[in-house]
Amino acid sequence: MRNLYNKYTLSLADNANADIKNVLKDLGVLQYFSCTDISDDIKISKPDCKFFQYYLDKLSTEPIETIFIGDRLDNDIIPAKVLGIRTIWFKNGIYGILEPKSQSEMSDVIIENAFEILNAVDYIESSSVYAL
Repeated sequence: MRNLYNKYTLSLADNANADIKNVLKDLGVLQYFSCTDISDDIKISKPDCKFFQYYLDKLSTEPIETIFIGDRLDNDIIPAKVLGIRTIWFKNGIYGILEPKSQSEMSDVIIENAFEILNAVDYIESSSVYAL
């Protein structure tokens, strides 16, 4: 988290209730997020594209400048891609068995370990396909 925080603006964007903030605070990672609004706060939930647009607007960023990391293809990756947000699919847990139905549902990068996140973000940033 510290490495990402030192390089990027981080936002917590989760379909969760307020308890998640206490958990992340207890783990010592809530401090790394500049925006800690969650679905319980904003009354919009994933996969609604308005959920993702809320964060783009709040952080004053464009989709191409944004990378969304999610563990669900259906709730996270597909709606983020609809808006043009670059994506990292953290393919693990019970939702890791899902498979894209088309190229448009493919994440930019797929990882299976949290230690791969920084390299995945760096890869997306350096990709000529996404040159700003």
